[in-house]
Amino acid sequence: TVCQGTNVVFTDISNPGVFIESNNECDSTHNRQWLISPSISAPNFLSGTLGSYLTNANGSTSINITFNTPGTYSITLFTSGSNSCGITSQTKTICVNPDYI
Repeated sequence: TVCQGTNVVFTDISNPGVFIESNNECDSTHNRQWLISPSISAPNFLSGTLGSYLTNANGSTSINITFNTPGTYSITLFTSGSNSCGITSQTKTICVNPDYI
């Protein structure tokens, strides 16, 4: 739970592991995608790249969100390595309380 106007930093601290390529080289490629629901729009503010598995765009290691609108938000981090072992996810829920004056 945070107050309206609070900046929250979310950081990927997952361990990507290592995949052995066919040429016996180690590959620790780590892909990430952040999903925020509902999506962040003005007056809320997002700093960082969310990424997308559909376009093969890797998200930022950290994202910063300033929650200027009260409500409940779900932030999910999806991670995967280059070894096709699947995708791992973790979700955090943030409740933003109104700023009463």
